[in-house]
Amino acid sequence: MAFAVGAGVALADDDMPIHYSGDFTELATLDNGVVLEGAELAMPDGATSGFRLLAGYLLPRLPRLGVGAEITYLVTDETPTAIDNQSVLLNTTSLQGAVTAGLHLGNFSLFAKSGLADWSGDLETTMAGSDAQEQDMAMGGTAQVHGFGARMNFTPRTVAHLQYERIDAPRLEHLNLTSAKISYHF
Repeated sequence: MAFAVGAGVALADDDMPIHYSGDFTELATLDNGVVLEGAELAMPDGATSGFRLLAGYLLPRLPRLGVGAEITYLVTDETPTAIDNQSVLLNTTSLQGAVTAGLHLGNFSLFAKSGLADWSGDLETTMAGSDAQEQDMAMGGTAQVHGFGARMNFTPRTVAHLQYERIDAPRLEHLNLTSAKISYHF
């Protein structure tokens, strides 16, 4: 299980959720209007967990437009992959940073994000041959992160959400996510 902290952009209606996506918990609203939120992250693969911290702000002169930033930390244990045509298990750690923007049209919101992910990987299984140690040390790098989505608030408690998120690194394909959900908050 993972812990995620996030910040979203406030909507004009105080009864509406203040974030773009996910089941975030509001951590604080600063005097300048910045909203901080958080939530735990657990990916559908069952091997990845982490946290997300988000900060969002509605532009005072353009109240339907929100901007923000997010930080995401993810750890995956034993992801199957292939290196030099050999099947191996890879443990990965990634730290992502992105800027976000959203457009609020009543109960409907559109959002997008773009940023970078720094990641590293360690082989869980050994490779045959003498270059296994070199391969292990060479895993990692920086990759682009992007995503977009939509959110519809039917009532203050019933929310539909669709999101696509991608990291452009072949070894991190297990972190790419397309999700759709309808949730009711008690």
